[in-house]
Amino acid sequence: MVKRNRGLISGLASGLIGAAMLAAMPAWGAEHLDCALQLADSPTQAKLFEAYRAGHNLGDTLISLKGDGFRACVTAGGWNPQAVESAGRVLFGTALAEGLRAEMRANGLNAQNIAQVIDAFIDSVPEKQLGMANGEIDDPTITALLEAVINAKLLPGAGISDVQGRLMGEYASARANRVYFTAQFAKD
Repeated sequence: MVKRNRGLISGLASGLIGAAMLAAMPAWGAEHLDCALQLADSPTQAKLFEAYRAGHNLGDTLISLKGDGFRACVTAGGWNPQAVESAGRVLFGTALAEGLRAEMRANGLNAQNIAQVIDAFIDSVPEKQLGMANGEIDDPTITALLEAVINAKLLPGAGISDVQGRLMGEYASARANRVYFTAQFAKD
């Protein structure tokens, strides 16, 4: 089954690599993670996703939209640079996952159910989460992720396009950012 979906594997890989932009973005933190997430209302998330798609710096976009709120959170919490980065990566992962679910739906995928399968997969491989968040993933992990989606019988009967595969890979990277850096934030 995986052999005939080689395009999907490359699509997933390119999606994960494309989402590696998250790793290079400067981030700002919050006193509590909820403080950062409360600043990310739907319009802010949409603008962050637009900036991501346009290849713009997400940190700059966030500060232009919600800089005062983020600075207030950082000041109140006195966070170290690691906590600041973790909070930003959680926020970016959250915003991008939302935008990617919408793009999956627009491209004929059952975004809600595929997202649930990908989320469960990410939870099952904690040792791979940082790599996925950074867009660095090995072929066996891509294959296992693909098999999880295929086994859930959530793909269209006609197969899947490279675009759909890329979107699922980007979604996996976005969610890995949320999951991994939420845990990191608690440690920072």
